[in-house]
Amino acid sequence: MVIALDSLSVKNFRGIKEAKVSRFTDVNLFLGKNGSGKSTLLEAIYLASTFASLKDSLEKHNKADVIAYRRCGRGDWLAFRDLFWFRMDVSKPIEIELTFTNGNKRKRTLSFKVFNKDSGGRAWLDLSILKDAVSNLSNISIREHELVNYAEKHSYDKAMNIIKPLPYAIAETIAKVFENELNFLRNTVLVDDRILRNPKLVETAVWPKLLAKRLDKEVIELIKTGYESDAEGLTYMPLGKEFCLAIQLSKTTVRVDDLGDGARVAVLLGAILAVTQNAFVLVEDLESHQHPGGLDKLLRFVFELAKKNSLQLFMTTHSIELVQIAEKITTELGLGLRTFFIERDEEGVVDTRALEAVDLDVLQKLGLDPRFLHII
Repeated sequence: MVIALDSLSVKNFRGIKEAKVSRFTDVNLFLGKNGSGKSTLLEAIYLASTFASLKDSLEKHNKADVIAYRRCGRGDWLAFRDLFWFRMDVSKPIEIELTFTNGNKRKRTLSFKVFNKDSGGRAWLDLSILKDAVSNLSNISIREHELVNYAEKHSYDKAMNIIKPLPYAIAETIAKVFENELNFLRNTVLVDDRILRNPKLVETAVWPKLLAKRLDKEVIELIKTGYESDAEGLTYMPLGKEFCLAIQLSKTTVRVDDLGDGARVAVLLGAILAVTQNAFVLVEDLESHQHPGGLDKLLRFVFELAKKNSLQLFMTTHSIELVQIAEKITTELGLGLRTFFIERDEEGVVDTRALEAVDLDVLQKLGLDPRFLHII
């Protein structure tokens, strides 16, 4: 992988006052009780990606709006943005810091801030942190509180409370120096239950690309090995005045809408990842509706695509079975795996512990469930 996220720091976002997670690898699992901040960490990466691209690649909506309505299905960033500041204290910006490594293990950090006054929900890059990394900026007079949004090529002057044009040369320099990091951010994909229950959305955004390269063959192979052994192909069939995706079986054809939850999730997630390259992929609770046998096949497919398409995976889970299956498959494929136990205290400070395979094994041999580390 040319670029990888090494660490993430978050301040003042949702229920998190402060959090830092370090030593990411190819596949990263967030394990913890409800409300510990697992999904918020995924959303922090997703929100930071608005710096490189404001629109979600699947839904074509502003990513900030997706964050606002994805959990409860109501409102948008403009109407509900105050709720995304820790304890609704909007006097300080949301801060998200991403540290990247490249093939030479050299680390570089991009620090973003999100202001309540920005109705678009954009992440603004702190230029002050770049002066050591970008020689072209060293002679440019930029106050520490002056921020830039590359996608818009504007800067935000906090003292004047205005958005003003940014010199084109600065924006181009940043784009060139951090090209790989920005590409990964631009291609960030967030996959949750809402996406996986919306076949029409995935059909519209993904299937034309999938069919153009005949990557549908890979998806069908997944369905054959893990869900429907007599699956033969994918097709479209009429549904009123529209068409919907369907799986051709040996004796009939079944709409994707009518598949069991496990098979439908496999088809849709497989399609999304098959056409995604050089990206951060954020997946929420993949174990939902999956039989262990199907989960094994689905994870193998996902991890093989991650290796093939240079995807760095960040996944939340409540499933020890998923962790165990992931350990087995990543070892076979030569991928790195790290499981983080996430815990948040009453003051919103998040503590993270990286659990190695031996830790999980020892805990289970002692009869202790790693999901309950917060009460052990």
